[in-house]
Amino acid sequence: MSATTSYRVLILGHGEMGHALETLLGARHRLAVWERQPPPGRKTVRLEDEAPAAEFVLFCLPATAHAPLAERIRSYLKKDTLCLTIAKGLDDGGRTPAEVLTGAFGREPVAVVYGPMIAEEIRAGKTAYAQCGAVASGVSDRLLALFRGSAL
Repeated sequence: MSATTSYRVLILGHGEMGHALETLLGARHRLAVWERQPPPGRKTVRLEDEAPAAEFVLFCLPATAHAPLAERIRSYLKKDTLCLTIAKGLDDGGRTPAEVLTGAFGREPVAVVYGPMIAEEIRAGKTAYAQCGAVASGVSDRLLALFRGSAL
């Protein structure tokens, strides 16, 4: 994967971290951002239109929102679309976001990215750090390619 590779990325959620990841990745990749309740005057994308083209789906939402959204987009995703969550905590059933995504899609690749990522600092262009966890082979290389050239 070259340094000039551009991906189609669907960001689910436009809170603090969704906005930060949009800022972090927007210069290099083709982004679509979905919000459940966009502010007045801002339109959100249709999941049914954007999910089929996505190479990466970033779940930037609370753990409790993962299951319904994963179910909603499951049939639209390509087999090799990498679903990435930054959510910590458990859903109402006591499952981690990674468990929810793996269960919903019944396949890999699914990855988690956690770290001392502070949204305001990311939006300001400061360096952020994170660790990735995944079961499927090749996920690390794909994530490195996605974030290459960014401050993460």
